[in-house]
Amino acid sequence: MALYGFVGNSPTDKTDTLGLLDLSYIQGVVEITDKAISRTRCCCEKKPIPYVDVGFTWTISGKTIAAELTTKTHGCVFSILSIWWWDCVGAQAEAPWWTLIWGDAWQNYGWHKNGRTMTKTHEGSSSSGHFDASHWDWTAGVIYTKCGEDGYLHAAWQEANDVNFEWDGKSKSWTMP
Repeated sequence: MALYGFVGNSPTDKTDTLGLLDLSYIQGVVEITDKAISRTRCCCEKKPIPYVDVGFTWTISGKTIAAELTTKTHGCVFSILSIWWWDCVGAQAEAPWWTLIWGDAWQNYGWHKNGRTMTKTHEGSSSSGHFDASHWDWTAGVIYTKCGEDGYLHAAWQEANDVNFEWDGKSKSWTMP
């Protein structure tokens, strides 16, 4: 079974239930895309050097957080090819057990390809006991194409700053710290 078919075509929630998809997969997609397009000439006289500011806005409703990606392009950015979302609850649920014990490698897991919006629900408790369920860290990233200084197209990756939500047990709602 193809990894993309398993993750990208999931009819339920586009999650990697076997924990096989990590940040190195996304980095591989960037490298393969770059190799595929880097022989295409581009001409761009816009300054500054091309990059994408990535961020997101969110709304909180009890145990549900809905986020929307925001992007601002600078220089010669041609397109955003794919959008990826990450959250620590998903990362720790998907990461192999040994990464939860030794170091921070679990943080490379939990990435999901999705659209400009992401909505998730979590009640601030953990059935597995492996992680701090009263904090929920989120971020997003994009793979995009740009005109490089060498005059050829290139693929690149850019992540947003992460946002940490805190669970308020009294109101049974997520809050901003």
